[in-house]
Formats: sequence, structure tokens, C-alpha cells
Amino acid sequence: MDQRLNACKEFLESLQAFNSPGKLKNFRYDAQEVRRHEDNLSALSEIESLQELVSDLGPVAPISPPPRRCCPRTTNGWSG
Repeated sequence: MDQRLNACKEFLESLQAFNSPGKLKNFRYDAQEVRRHEDNLSALSEIESLQELVSDLGPVAPISPPPRRCCPRTTNGWSG
């Protein structure tokens, strides 16, 4: 995953130079090469979604005690 994200980062950083129509004329990537980064961008999007979920659940998570504190262990691992 690290290699994919590093490749995505390098690709996106290389695109920063193309910030005007005149500079876009010197765009060096073809459509096939841009499409190769589609999976990497999907992985990045998934990571951002997971970070948002963790951030949203962070304040709620401490309210729920871990199972080992509220459910005493028995010989099979669970009470009841």
C-alpha cells in the first residue's frame, strides 16, 4: 500500500505544474498512464473516508467500555 500511495503522491505532485492552459500544452502523460493511477486514487479516497470515520467515532468510542471490563470471563471466554 505504501508503494501505491507514494506513486500516487509523486504523480499528483507532478500535476501541480500544470496550473494554466498554456502549461497544459506541455502535459507529458497519455490517457493510459493517467488511468494507471486510478486505483491509487481510489485507495487514497478510501483512506480519507476511513480517517473521517475514525474522527467521527473518536468522541463516541470512549463511552463504550471494552468487553473484558463489562463481561467477566468464564472458561469458554464469555459469560452467560
